[in-house]
Amino acid sequence: PDRDSPPHMRLGNLAASLKVSAGDAAIDITGITADSRAVRPGFLFAALKGSGTDGARFAGAAAAAGAAAIVAAPDSPIEAAGIP
Repeated sequence: PDRDSPPHMRLGNLAASLKVSAGDAAIDITGITADSRAVRPGFLFAALKGSGTDGARFAGAAAAAGAAAIVAAPDSPIEAAGIP
């Protein structure tokens, strides 16, 4: 592997290790964050529900920043159309 390229994992492998389903298993994930302001292209955004706010509120911002995928609770109102 190229030392200058970011590490990555396939969304399908990550989902399988967490025992959850994935939209498009072939997507390369280059990073993971729960902070929508830190999302870079290829990142997985973890839309976590906290005591003060629900990360799902920031799914649109994460998608606009290039998130390749978003993980959220099944009952979260994700409005990032087209994001697996």
